[in-house]
Amino acid sequence: MSHSITINQGAVKYLADMLNSTGWAKTTADIIIGGGLLATKLELPDFPSPEAKETVGEFNTRCLPYMKTGFPALELTDKERDCARRCLDYYVKEGRLAPSSFTRDLLLAFGYTD
Repeated sequence: MSHSITINQGAVKYLADMLNSTGWAKTTADIIIGGGLLATKLELPDFPSPEAKETVGEFNTRCLPYMKTGFPALELTDKERDCARRCLDYYVKEGRLAPSSFTRDLLLAFGYTD
């Protein structure tokens, strides 16, 4: 079965960053499927880099249009969706997700509720 997930580039970037980190993948299947998602479905345009004398606030303001830009719907298999969900579960349980509109959109797209 295929699952269509619609989120913006900010939420996709958060998901890609989480999948690309250590700690959440507990099986070789998660490593392979998570790596496959990164290689084939979560390719983003180049993310802006901070400029030399730019403050964090200035950088965040400059990145906001990039983060809010739509991203083509992700068509995920059951295995891909479940893998991404295990990754999200890890970060939720660890309390490592900062509240933001992008985090909210990501969690809601994967079926989390309040």
